[in-house]
Amino acid sequence: GLRKTFGFIAGLIFWNTISCILVGSFFGLIHSNFDSLFHFIEIVGACYIFYLAYSFYRHSKKLAVTGGTNQKLKEPSFMSAVLMQTLNGKLYPILSLMFSQFLDSHNHIMFEVSVYSALFALLSLITYLLWGALGAKVYKTLDPEKKKLQMKVSAFLLAITGLWLLKGSLFP
Repeated sequence: GLRKTFGFIAGLIFWNTISCILVGSFFGLIHSNFDSLFHFIEIVGACYIFYLAYSFYRHSKKLAVTGGTNQKLKEPSFMSAVLMQTLNGKLYPILSLMFSQFLDSHNHIMFEVSVYSALFALLSLITYLLWGALGAKVYKTLDPEKKKLQMKVSAFLLAITGLWLLKGSLFP
């Protein structure tokens, strides 16, 4: 259920907050080197998405072998969330856009970075809790065959996303 995802959600919020503070504090430096940094994160992130796709597919095979009985998903961990957000190619452009629009470089930058980071963390927390609750509810309602199908579809969509990210990164 949702309670089992709290560590994962905490990891997502933790890295979102750290990223906000880092991007906001070093916005000028990050912005001037953004293309090469983002390119690297995009490629490594795509590789991580392929790993997630493989994990989903592997789990669907385990469900097939056990018929869905006594087969539990490995609980998502704090560290897997931190890794996922670190390699999330969407996070850094969003933060850069946020700070480029709202950061006033003439007044109390660290105070503003702190406020925007806290607001971003709160927005993320609400979103991830809703996402986790909905996902847990949907997963509980599925019979074993539909769980297998859901895992395979998720693996396929993740693989397509990884290919799309690599295509955009390697062949702009």
